[in-house]
Amino acid sequence: MENEIIYPPLALKFYNDAYQIGRRIAELFLSYRERIRELRHELEDKIKRVDDVDETYSCIAIDSSYTTSLISLVSVALGAVAYGYYKFPQDEKEISGEVFEYKGAGESIHHNLSHYARSKERVVAINYLLKHNDIDGVVFDGDFPPFPIPFKLVNHINVGFSKIRFREEVARLYSLINERRVWCLGVVKRIRFPILSTLFNMDVEEKIIASLLLEPNEYIILGEYGKIVPEVFSRNSRFSLAEWERISREMPEVSKTKVIYFKPSRSRSQMAIKLLYYGEEPIEKIVGFLNKYTNWTGYPIFLDIIDRLVSVDLKTYKNIIWESFVKGLGDKLVVRTEKGKVHLYLPEDLQKYRSIM
Repeated sequence: MENEIIYPPLALKFYNDAYQIGRRIAELFLSYRERIRELRHELEDKIKRVDDVDETYSCIAIDSSYTTSLISLVSVALGAVAYGYYKFPQDEKEISGEVFEYKGAGESIHHNLSHYARSKERVVAINYLLKHNDIDGVVFDGDFPPFPIPFKLVNHINVGFSKIRFREEVARLYSLINERRVWCLGVVKRIRFPILSTLFNMDVEEKIIASLLLEPNEYIILGEYGKIVPEVFSRNSRFSLAEWERISREMPEVSKTKVIYFKPSRSRSQMAIKLLYYGEEPIEKIVGFLNKYTNWTGYPIFLDIIDRLVSVDLKTYKNIIWESFVKGLGDKLVVRTEKGKVHLYLPEDLQKYRSIM
């Protein structure tokens, strides 16, 4: 390893900048905490303790993951998406995925592939409910309905995906949930929709508010989207009230989806999570079930399991994809050099330093 070269004046400048940022954040945090303490007093009638439950519901936990950094080539790149379900407590699973090529870079690629992966999750749930009638609920790692449905348009996606199909899949899933009389739950780590911060005029991140508002083993039911969204949208110009009204007409189940903030009892983290719940089973039983099976990660064990099963960042997968891709190229794009044979499709740095023998 080469010796690191540190320029002392630059190191000192970095140190001082980081110190000042830390002080500013600490002062802001203290001011937040006092305001949120007042907010807790205002909402104390809605904050509830999680009750112990005896029920162990049968459910499928669904998740997906994707990567755009598997292999970067001269003119395109290869990525992969994985998706599937884990059935709890029966310990059954089904995982699938696909490799794709894409052009471009930046946020648009990640944005598109994120929606594509979420679309695959809805299809997993739809297919399961069409074939089986043996579970109590469906649990998604992330928003359900997906965040773009009530809040913003989904742009056309260049990997065989469109906003129309996205909405059709969600509508179909709601319909199956009603037919099968199961409940559906989205468990959300990233709390993006500013409900409390907007309604109580607080310039604070929503997740910070939720996390400081609740103690471990507590939850608060904020209400149904149908009541929350219009009030928030009318005060926040970032969102389209007309778009929401159209969606709620086309998909009334979205309006009946309930929003809950919840802080598990066994989590080592002090961060709250958001629950999006649609179903007839009492919320207190669902929250109690989640709390019963949530471990130190702050997440239900069945979601932790499916999260690991669909991870596509493993080096093993990258090696398999690379070796198969090179075999598929064959010798059609090989150029002979003094150093051996090189594929034209290889990235430039690999063309320089690696020969395919």
